[in-house]
Amino acid sequence: MNAPTAPRFHWRAFTSVLLTLGFMMMALSGTMLFLSPPGRVANWTNWTLLGLRKSDWGALHLWFGVLFLA
Repeated sequence: MNAPTAPRFHWRAFTSVLLTLGFMMMALSGTMLFLSPPGRVANWTNWTLLGLRKSDWGALHLWFGVLFLA
């Protein structure tokens, strides 16, 4: 009898999931940054959307952009 083989790691599937996640998060954060008020107004009013400030959305956009490029 043949011994069961361990499942192999699929790099193509892993890359596809990372690219999809990166794109979706960049699209979401970019939309939030587009909808947010200008910088000073957002800071003066302590503007938040979904619990994140404008600077937090910018940081998410930056890091998911790096993930997308990597």
